[in-house]
Formats: sequence, structure tokens, C-alpha cells
Amino acid sequence: MGTRVRAGSLIAALAILVGSAFVPTAMNSPARAEASVSAPATTAAPAAVPTLETTPSTDPTPTPSVDATVTLIAVGDLMCHSQQFRAAHYGSIYDFYPAFRPVAARITAADIAAGNLETTLRAYGPYSGYPAFRTPRSYADGLKKAGFDVLTTANNHALDGGATGVRATAAYLDKLGIAHTGTDNDGPAIVEHDGVKIAFLAYTYATNGIHSPFPGAVNRISLARMKTNIASARKRADLVIVVPHWGSEYRATPEAATRTLARALIDAGADLVLGSHPHVVRPVESYHGRFIVYSMGNFISGMSDTYTDLGIMIEATIVRRETGTKVASLKVVPVFRDRTYGAGRSTYRVVDIGRMLTAPDSHTSSYDRTRMRGYLSYCRRMFGKLLSL
Repeated sequence: MGTRVRAGSLIAALAILVGSAFVPTAMNSPARAEASVSAPATTAAPAAVPTLETTPSTDPTPTPSVDATVTLIAVGDLMCHSQQFRAAHYGSIYDFYPAFRPVAARITAADIAAGNLETTLRAYGPYSGYPAFRTPRSYADGLKKAGFDVLTTANNHALDGGATGVRATAAYLDKLGIAHTGTDNDGPAIVEHDGVKIAFLAYTYATNGIHSPFPGAVNRISLARMKTNIASARKRADLVIVVPHWGSEYRATPEAATRTLARALIDAGADLVLGSHPHVVRPVESYHGRFIVYSMGNFISGMSDTYTDLGIMIEATIVRRETGTKVASLKVVPVFRDRTYGAGRSTYRVVDIGRMLTAPDSHTSSYDRTRMRGYLSYCRRMFGKLLSL
């Protein structure tokens, strides 16, 4: 919140006598999250006021409140298959923002928005999709415009562009002011809103057989290392979120080893675990009062097999009190990757299932609506009271 300047009682009386008043000015804090590496703002010196002898106030100095509430949105795999970048190609440019426009308002409404960037970025072609993802870097421009503040980059496609791809991706995200962690950075991404610092850590199970081109190119899953990093991040942040890229693809049930690792991360001090990689959604578990999301599924991709065009947005409310900081509540919002043919091209976009079924637009076919209704029933069974429409 902004701060206000108080005048002493005699100053106020003098102001009334001469027919003027002192008007306080509030300095509002930013509405969106800022990366912790941002330079501090410079505060201008206050204007000089007449010096008067006054009786000191006996009012106690107010203690700044530690209470704060931060809203977080997190999404799953942000992929870019070749059919997606072809659909985004307009003349000499690639514009990916239309893919995220239907859900951008919901994303930007959150204080912090995070996603898993499962591709590498490059400034020029040739571009490619599966099995080696090399995507126009304007993909990140679309994510920035849609409202994303932090991206995790540790996944099995992190090394698809080699050393150049790792470094170019990190450099372009830096240029856009998007915090990131998982590749080319062993430490956490720390974002801050309203004085609450949230640390993100990301790790992957593998990189499709590609060896790391340099030390620290990608963070790999190692419980011992993850425990150390969680402990270190906790010293610098109020809340720690771990994003592991894990599990078997296309399986909705978490493996025993995945459950064991997830719970070990909570025991090590993680406040929230957000899983990715299976390309289908998985259940949410509450363990020792903290949430484990086993898979958020695909947020957007070129996949079309059943359940691969279903994803979830996690909406979490984070509260800080004198007793500590925690995820006070968590909701699951189902989304659908809608593909529409027309004008000689396909369009790919993410839509909110609940809102689209309530108020469908002209681009949504009856087939898509039927598919979304089936997915909604599926999500009700999987997530129960956590589901939010």
C-alpha cells in the first residue's frame, strides 16, 4: 500500500489560517509481481515545510503489518508443435498471443502467473516441433502479453537447441523481464508481490538422452540436491514452490516413486509442488496440510489424443501472517486446447471450459463442446470440491 505524510497539528492550523491545505500523496505499489533482481525504486525527497516548535505527539508509532495476500495462477506444459507455429505465421511475423487471448484476462488478474515452458527459443529459423523443439522467440512475447511472470524451463526438451538454445532462451526471457529457473541457472527464480517473496525451483527427470552441453545447463531431479536447494531458498523467500518434470506420459495415476518423491519434497520444506510432463492431468493431494499437484497436463500443444487437449490452471491463494506464510486455498480450473479450421489455416487457442460451455463463441464446434462436457465430468470426479468454474 502507499504511504501518507502527516502534518503536525500546529502546521494544519497554520494552513487553515492562510487558506491552504496540505494534500497527502500516496505511492501505490505495482499491481503485478516483480522479479527480485529488479532495481529498487528511487523515492524523491519530500518538499520542505516550515519549521515550527511543536509538542511531540504522544501517539505510539504504528507497527507495519506483516499481513498480506497473494494470488497465484500456475499452468502446465507450454508446448509448440510445428502445426502451432505454422498457424501463428502471418507474413513475416509469428504472433502467438491469439492462442492465449481467451484466458489472458484470468491470467493477468492473478498477482503472479507461472507456467512450464517446454520448448527452446530462437531468433531465426529453421524452426521445428517434435522431437526437437526450436520455437520462434515471439512465443515468449505472447506469454508475456498474456500475463506470465515466471517460467520454469527444466524439462526433457530443455536441451533440444543445444548450448545455444539454452542460453538464447534464458537471454530472451531476461530481455522480456520474465523470471525463469531450471536451465542456465542453478538457483531459484524469486518473484515478489506486496512484500511476499516466492521462490520457484524446477527440475527434470531426463533430457531425452541429450547430454548437458555445459555444467548447470539444466537442473536434474536429485532428492539430495533438491533438499539443499529448498533449504537455501527458504532463507531468501517466504514460500517455496517446486516444479518437477516427472512421471510417465499419458498416465493419469501417479506412480509410487512419484508419490514418494513428492512427499519427500514437502517434508524437506516445499510449500507447494506443481508437477508437469505426463501431458494429461493428475490428481491433487493434500499432504501434511500442503498441496501436491501431480500433473497440470498440457496448457497448449499440438497433441490431439484423448485427454492431451485437457489441462488445468491452478489458482492458489497465499497468505502471510505473523505465524508464517502458506497456501491457504487451492482451486482447479479446467481448460481445453481448442483447434479450429478455417481461412486455409488451423488456429490453436486455450479456452476456459466452464466459461466456454456457459457462453460458447462461433469458433467452438458442437464436437468441441461435447468433448468439453465430457472433460468437465472427468474433472469433477478427479478434483471434487477443488474444481472451480
